[in-house]
Amino acid sequence: MRWPRPATRADWRPVVEGTAVPVLFVAGAESEYWSASHAAAASLAPIGSSIVIPDDGHAANIEQPEAFNSALLDFARSL
Repeated sequence: MRWPRPATRADWRPVVEGTAVPVLFVAGAESEYWSASHAAAASLAPIGSSIVIPDDGHAANIEQPEAFNSALLDFARSL
């Protein structure tokens, strides 16, 4: 099912810039809500990383659990 248009959300970038915790952004390549440019916002965090999962929509943990779990574990191990 395709939604008619992306959701409107507040600008969350200042929150990421001010965080003191590690940040991992995971974006699905086919998501209509989060894109690679959103995932790139991880660079705003003092400790930030991002990954774009191919052939994935908006729910990577459900649609691509192996890729999602691998990204999460790799990020945790890098800390």
